[in-house]
Amino acid sequence: MAASRPNIVLLVTDDQGFGDLGCYTNGKVHTPNLDELYATSVRMNQFYVSPLCSPTRAAILTGCYPERVGVWDTGRGMANLRPGTTTLADILRHEGYRTGVFGKWHTGSRRPQRPSDTGFDRSAIITRQKSIYDYTIDRDDEEHDGQGPREEAIFDEAMRFIEENAERPFFAYVASFAPHDRPLPMCPPDQKRRYRELDEGEGDKEIYGMMSWFDENVGRLRRKLRDLHLDEKTIIVYFPDNGPLRDTVDLVTPWERHMVAQFDIRARFNRGLRAGKVSAYEGGVHVPCFVHLPGQRAARDVEELCAHIDLLPTIVDLCGGAMPEGLTVDGTNLAPLLSGEAHEWPDRTIVSRNDRLRHPRKWYNTTIRDSRFKLCNGSELYRLDADPGESDDRSGEYPDVVAEMRRKYEKWWDDITRSNEGFTPSYVLFDEHADTYPMVEFTEPPLSVGIEKQDTFVLPDSDEAAPTEWKYSEGVRVKVERTGIYDFLVNGIRRELLTNDSECELRIGDARYVREPGGAESVEFARIEVPRGVYFIAVRITNLKSMPVTNLICWDQGFRSLSYVRSAASG
Repeated sequence: MAASRPNIVLLVTDDQGFGDLGCYTNGKVHTPNLDELYATSVRMNQFYVSPLCSPTRAAILTGCYPERVGVWDTGRGMANLRPGTTTLADILRHEGYRTGVFGKWHTGSRRPQRPSDTGFDRSAIITRQKSIYDYTIDRDDEEHDGQGPREEAIFDEAMRFIEENAERPFFAYVASFAPHDRPLPMCPPDQKRRYRELDEGEGDKEIYGMMSWFDENVGRLRRKLRDLHLDEKTIIVYFPDNGPLRDTVDLVTPWERHMVAQFDIRARFNRGLRAGKVSAYEGGVHVPCFVHLPGQRAARDVEELCAHIDLLPTIVDLCGGAMPEGLTVDGTNLAPLLSGEAHEWPDRTIVSRNDRLRHPRKWYNTTIRDSRFKLCNGSELYRLDADPGESDDRSGEYPDVVAEMRRKYEKWWDDITRSNEGFTPSYVLFDEHADTYPMVEFTEPPLSVGIEKQDTFVLPDSDEAAPTEWKYSEGVRVKVERTGIYDFLVNGIRRELLTNDSECELRIGDARYVREPGGAESVEFARIEVPRGVYFIAVRITNLKSMPVTNLICWDQGFRSLSYVRSAASG
């Protein structure tokens, strides 16, 4: 029976919009293989994702709203899947599938959130990236230097997995880094060259080049499927994790504003949708989605409301599998829509939101929508059937609709908050030997746009500037399985930020340890007991002269990392 089940290839791009494909731009962007997929697939024309990378990836894996399973940002403990969460890979592996993930992971790099902990038999994850030619691949939990251009390496790993499993059903999750902004060059020069005459930003040309690069590799993968006689046995699903990075008036986050300025990324075409990446307006969450079914030769359009949370129950059904007993997901099985057998489809509401704080603000950057209306930030109401660009706020005309959608969002928020322990970060397993936590794990992101000055800027005085206590997070939430004695080291002390009253403070759960930083570049906490249990580890340096924003993404805490090793005193 397993031999008759379809294979699944899931292709996910990074920060991409409608305007980054030839099929939506009259061929301006050279993507012939994706255009062919567009012409021979079920096109989910109302497909929604989260405004940011990790949350969408968590929804793909779990069929749940990402906040429910512990993911609402891209780091600082807010991108780690809840331990024990059932994933699509878990289910398919139980059904007899071989499972593999290749490229970008971004839902937890430590145990128990690695691919090998979450149902994947094979993984090849890009973990460090200085350039498209200089990167590290974590292959089945062992790091190796990358070989060749990055996209080719990702697809080579995926195709090797497919070839090895040609005689049994497989699930290959291929997650590209294109067309996310990267240090130049973002793509091989020959890919950008075809766009040199376009009257667009240099960064936009790099992005188009990345899409052509990705497209070329999609073509290689599809040829491999044909060569192995698997093309008629394989379902291909393709969509981006969120909308494109674009320079629009709605782009207010510091890091993204810095990137569009640095790389000359402009407000490129995206079918008139408002805003882009990180925004819950349409440009950030409404993306193209193609589902190519075995033997499909012509396109068909689906206009019903669909989302990333629907993929798990849909794929399980298409594979002839069964949902695990007792498993509850937020998504809906779209198989009847894909087959064309759904003559009536009930309306539904879908939530998309993003706030990068440890304790997200309830109505900040939020949307809830149904087939006609979309409520943004709790107060703006748009008729998307008549106003897809979200330019005409109709809240005054439809107060009852506003009230009803607010009520539904309140119910959703209360349910999510209960299920994720009040937005408590997921724990990571405390390594019994040694580990290092970067400074970013111990701080909140800035709340304001600020004044950009190369790689560092200081927020101006304004109502948005955060009080000092808001600039710290609770730290790293860990699960310690066995009590031990450890030596901790706070590295990279920023001596120019210290005052005579500054202290270096380490917290292990409820225990607090204090040292004088003095003039050293590191501060040691020797022979510290780390008890068994689940709690936060935190470090901070108090009474700093100032707390500038470092690299546009976090408040500078006056140090660079916290590392530890098991003490000799542990025996």
